Amino acid sequence: MFTTLRSKMILLITVVMGITAITVMYFTHRDVRQVMLNAEEHSARNVLELAELNIRGGYNRLISDKIEILSGLKDELRHITTLAASVLREYRALGERGALSEEEARSLALDWIRTFNFAKGELFVFGPDGIILADSDRSVEGASLASLRDLKGRLLAEDMRYDELGPTGDSAVFVWAHEGRDPRGKNMGYFLPIAGWNWTLGGLIDFENIEAESQRKLAAIVEVLKKTFQKIRIGETGYVFLFSGNHELLIPPPGVRSEMLSNVMERQLEELASAAKQGETSVRYLDPFADNSVLVEAFSTYFKAFDWYLAVVAPVHEIQKPAEDLLASQSLIIGFVFLGALLAAFLMVTKISRPLKILTSYAKTLSSQDFTKEWGDEDRSIRELAAKYNEDEVGRLAKAFSFMETELKKNVRHAIASTAARERLRAKDEFLANMSHEMRTPIHGILGMTELLLEGKLSTKQQRFAEIIRGSGKSLLSLIDDILDFSKIEASKLELEATSFNLGDLVEDVAEHFAETAQSKGLELICSVAPVCYGSFQGDPARLRQILVNLCGNAVKFTDAGQIVIRVFADLRLGRDWQVQFVVSDTGIGMSPEQQARIFEPFVQADNTTTRRYGGSGLGLAISKRLVELMHGQLDVESALNRGTTFRFSATFPQITNEGSGAPATT
Repeated sequence: MFTTLRSKMILLITVVMGITAITVMYFTHRDVRQVMLNAEEHSARNVLELAELNIRGGYNRLISDKIEILSGLKDELRHITTLAASVLREYRALGERGALSEEEARSLALDWIRTFNFAKGELFVFGPDGIILADSDRSVEGASLASLRDLKGRLLAEDMRYDELGPTGDSAVFVWAHEGRDPRGKNMGYFLPIAGWNWTLGGLIDFENIEAESQRKLAAIVEVLKKTFQKIRIGETGYVFLFSGNHELLIPPPGVRSEMLSNVMERQLEELASAAKQGETSVRYLDPFADNSVLVEAFSTYFKAFDWYLAVVAPVHEIQKPAEDLLASQSLIIGFVFLGALLAAFLMVTKISRPLKILTSYAKTLSSQDFTKEWGDEDRSIRELAAKYNEDEVGRLAKAFSFMETELKKNVRHAIASTAARERLRAKDEFLANMSHEMRTPIHGILGMTELLLEGKLSTKQQRFAEIIRGSGKSLLSLIDDILDFSKIEASKLELEATSFNLGDLVEDVAEHFAETAQSKGLELICSVAPVCYGSFQGDPARLRQILVNLCGNAVKFTDAGQIVIRVFADLRLGRDWQVQFVVSDTGIGMSPEQQARIFEPFVQADNTTTRRYGGSGLGLAISKRLVELMHGQLDVESALNRGTTFRFSATFPQITNEGSGAPATT
């Protein structure tokens, strides 16, 4: 049946196209479904992150308010206790001067404690044995603090004794259960020694009401989240809900109340909580909250601070339906293309059946050829075929095969060379970026520990060594940041931000930053900013500051006498955009024309002598030039040896407002 070359080629084309169609359908079916699932998961994760940001923002506000209240209570408690201690010491002084007997002084002091009215708490005095001698709450007198510990495990009767406390006293948080007091209530205490009488004076505030206020604010957070969740849409019937660790529905699914929880719902909440704690991506189950048993995909996360679980639920059929519709349309298109291609193949094979064997054999060997080698026997046969059938389609096809192979050889060799070059460049960029990040982590650790060390008590020599470490660490961190910025620029991955900032204030901040250094070298630093520049502009203030700091830093570094001038003015207005001109000039060592030609190249400084004397990485001006170009400007230099240097650059910024309140400043 398939004895002729034509029939065999038709069969081959049919089989190849059939396999291709099946393969395309299989991988399309698999990949489209996966893409839809990934898209749904990404969408759900975005919803989770949005809700988490809302929860975390509420938590941060709650903690901030609580810390502020506790700090205020602690300051008030310290103040009241200190005042009370001064009164007791005055009674002791009266006894020592003989105005009162010792016994009368003690008795009057204790009576004063008993009658003291402290609306937010109470005052008390206990002796060396921990027995309370007097308390503004008379029912507590005679009680013992011997077994009372604070939340750090310290025994108050021992660690807060008059002879264990310093002059400034100490504080503690503890639970003190006695008649009329909630045994679970937390108390904040502040203790001061009354050394002359061997007493300890204590002030106490019950701050359980703060916890109650926190619960009220927590309920308010839930109400805000409930309103936010009502606006969130996941497909047609998806939803978001929130529940606590004890399976209380804080924000239930639509149409569900907490008291409606069944055993199946309880088990499902437990499964979601377990998945969230174990970091599982998602969980599939039959939705117990729906009227009908619907298979859903649930994405959950755990917020440990509140012991809350957040779940985003989407029905699986809604995720899969777009993929199924797309696959159906693709199957129909592939079927029509398949039939049309079969008909075209039959017509073509009928017309060029005789010489097709050679071309078919050659085509089969193309995939296994080594295009990096020179011409072989197969190539010569194609050229002969092209010469023999020069006037018809077969000859042109043979010429096309010959031309294609020539181009393939050329392109493969070029691609091999280009790929190797790109791989080397990518490896360099990744190495610089990764090493910069890896090096910044320990440098930040060194700087942090050095700052902590400088806050302690050090000798003069130790202080000087620590400051040297801090300065060296900051210099190294600045160098690493330059390398990272340069690698980003080289990889075209550096992007500018667009935020609002006051241009004049920014320039003055930079000038003030270098004022002390310039003054220490006996230099005059002049900063002149046009009044219009004190408006609100839109751009990247951090990168603009980086450019000015590089230019001003070089000016201060390379100038030993004279002055440094910073001038900023608006040169040209285009609509709402201002073209701002910046000029930084100095009277320093200057540069020769040869040095100026190379100064903006990376890792280049004026000469080796400059590098040894002044230091630096040689990246600052290269980075500044690239940043200025990103701001649609140009950085130029004018200089002469021993006559100073002037850098000029321009940048375009949209102006939001024109405050006009600034004035030229001189430092």
